[in-house]
Parts: sequence; structure tokens; C-alpha cells
Amino acid sequence: MGSLAGCPSPLSVRQWQRAGAWVGPGSRYGVAMSRFSMMARVDTPGEVADAEAWIARYRESLTSIAETGCGCCVRAWQIDGPQELVDTIPLVLSASTEWDRD
Repeated sequence: MGSLAGCPSPLSVRQWQRAGAWVGPGSRYGVAMSRFSMMARVDTPGEVADAEAWIARYRESLTSIAETGCGCCVRAWQIDGPQELVDTIPLVLSASTEWDRD
């Protein structure tokens, strides 16, 4: 993950918000924030595990994450976090939804 230039300490987004240090929509101390989605097909080996591993790795950097999808054949996530994380999502898990484009 890239550095959070301008951050005085390595706090999570939630900690910055609680401390009143959130600088508004679209940025966090010079870090562009974005909405993005991820989708895993339950019947495709490894996709759900890869998605869950990505979430576990970056959870503290995310502002919010909501799971959607039926769960029986597709699991999907709506994510709000640093724009730089979009490029770290495995290509097969990348998705585009109405939520991303709001």
C-alpha cells in the first residue's frame, strides 16, 4: 500500500474521523478517497478467499465496507476508501456498480 503523505501518524480512517481530522469528501490528508466494488463468484475456486484476504489486509484503511449479493452464487462488496487501493484489487474481483458511480 502506498504511503499516506501528510499524515502525522499511521492511524486508520476511522481513528482520523473520531479525532476530528477528516478533511471532507474526496480526500484525506492529500489521499483521494473513492467508492469501488468487488465481486466474487462462490463457485469459482479461490475468488471468495482472495476477496476476504484483500478485505482483511486493507480493512483498517477503509472508511466503510458493505457486503451485498445473494451469497449463494455471488458475494459482492461496496467499498469506500483510498483511491490507491482500487489498483490492488485482483482484476477478476473488480466490479462496477451504480454505487461506484454516485
